[in-house]
Amino acid sequence: VSLTSIRANLARFDGDFEKFMMKASMLDQDAKGMMKLLRFVFKNRGWDLANEVWINFLLSSPKTHLVNITSNLVMTLLRPGENYFYGLVSNNKQMRQEAIRTVAGLFHNYRDMLTYLKKAWQNEDGVLDAGIGKVEGVERATNLIFGKKGGALSRSATRLLTLEDEFFKQINYRGKLYANVIGRAEDLKLSKKKNKETGRSEYDEFVETEFEKGFDQKTGLAQNTEALDYARELTFTKDLDPSSASGKLNSFINDHPIFRQILPFVRTPVNIATSAIDRSPLGLLRKDVRTKLFNDIEANPNLTIKEVREARAKFAFGNVILGTSAMLAYMGLITGGGPKRNQDRIRLRKTGWQPYSFKIGDKYYPYGRVEPIAMIMGTVADMQEIHSELLPEEQLRITEALQLSFYSTLLTTGTGITMQAVSKNLASKTYLKGLSDALLAVLDQDGYRMNRFITSAITSRIFPSFVRNLNTDPYWRETRTLIDRVRSASPYFSEFGEIRYDFLGEPDKKPGTTLGRLINPFMVTEDTGDIVYEALNDLNHTITPPPQAKNGIQYSEFILPDEKNKNAYEKYNELIGTVKIGEQTLRQALEEYIQSPEYEEATKPYKFDERNFY
Repeated sequence: VSLTSIRANLARFDGDFEKFMMKASMLDQDAKGMMKLLRFVFKNRGWDLANEVWINFLLSSPKTHLVNITSNLVMTLLRPGENYFYGLVSNNKQMRQEAIRTVAGLFHNYRDMLTYLKKAWQNEDGVLDAGIGKVEGVERATNLIFGKKGGALSRSATRLLTLEDEFFKQINYRGKLYANVIGRAEDLKLSKKKNKETGRSEYDEFVETEFEKGFDQKTGLAQNTEALDYARELTFTKDLDPSSASGKLNSFINDHPIFRQILPFVRTPVNIATSAIDRSPLGLLRKDVRTKLFNDIEANPNLTIKEVREARAKFAFGNVILGTSAMLAYMGLITGGGPKRNQDRIRLRKTGWQPYSFKIGDKYYPYGRVEPIAMIMGTVADMQEIHSELLPEEQLRITEALQLSFYSTLLTTGTGITMQAVSKNLASKTYLKGLSDALLAVLDQDGYRMNRFITSAITSRIFPSFVRNLNTDPYWRETRTLIDRVRSASPYFSEFGEIRYDFLGEPDKKPGTTLGRLINPFMVTEDTGDIVYEALNDLNHTITPPPQAKNGIQYSEFILPDEKNKNAYEKYNELIGTVKIGEQTLRQALEEYIQSPEYEEATKPYKFDERNFY
């Protein structure tokens, strides 16, 4: 691909830059003209190219695909498990049988499925459910720049995601279809006696014939609506109701592709959130859930007993997860998102802590990216953390409300904590990070978050996430400027940046191994046994590194040629960590004091116990 051809292909996108600038210069007094111009910019299809490249950059990390596969696998096993569980609780043999049949049918007639998977990879679209998937905003615009083969190569990440979802849609569709067909065959009481000539029974013939009817024999498209809805639900690809708020938002972004730069995905996060909400008490706020749970035939005359049972199964099992999560959070066996301040989170990480993880022994096993269970567990853990941050008198008010049934107090305080926990958990999700960061940047008053948002946005559009994860640098680097951030994200040049230090004058190391950071989204960490940081966590206190400037003078601007071109701030931190007073470094002196009886006596009034009371 030559530069000349790229320039020629770019010219195919609508828009005249010189004309645009001339018109823009004349709009300072023309409000209507400015609005017309903005509408043109927002709707310009040239954004399709930018969106396509960026979305593929976002999805290029192996960790993203492992998370997608894991979440799909969890849902594949969760739904039959929920139905079987509810069948046990309600003594419903039919539900238990259907759950078993669904699992048994996952790979029924799997050979033709392999053909469909190959077709999905080649066509960059689903076969079973064409046009509906997790990938949004990819219109193959890169074909105009790189040609058909080059464009397909540049979209490898979205093609792989489509392939993964096609696999799980296929097996879940087959499982549900198989269970339905077997159920009908049992109801008809068909003979299972084998025919001597064909070697097949009436029962077998019916099952195979009806199963084949579930697929268009020419295109492979799904023909069974119930099984398709089931497959869509389990892969978080259900189409959004055009009349709903989320559906209107999706339509707006499709019509104004510039906003996909902030919110690249809509359908998937809405489906994940809905899946989690339907399994919690918050689901009662949704009319569709209430109708099914309470078998409200008047609200929905087409409601079936099967839909009622499955809704109750999800709700029952989800609330078991909710109750278990509450107990684990209270016992300190699962973590939430951690404190708001970045410095406080860094303090916790120094001890091996991880957000949204199981704490088993001295190790942390992350659960935060296994949806929808992660959203349920994470929200409960966040509620516990928010509650623990309240002052003792505020905690007492909630306790009194619970004990004495002060419903108004419980409602206002409890609802506030719940909504805060839900919003905190949602903001932590990768697929909503762009939106949450943009909102924080707009509301920021000192400009720090806006600067961080812009530099992060530029960096993520320069390097694919896969390339950023190839960085073997074991240290975190200072990122004061755009150049710093771009350099820290690059695999080689990162090591030329300024190392970030803590208050002890020690380099801030990244957790895990290089290979783990590249491919493992569920990296396990272990308690470091750091006495100093454990003491600070007990006191819930953070000591920040020394200031980077004094009297308006920035230490980092002074380069020390005799110190391998380190700047004065780096040298300052090195001295903090290495200079000895009385034959002890700062760390050694603190460790000795922390283990002394004097320290234990002095800090008793200020420590948190395991329930976070003073």
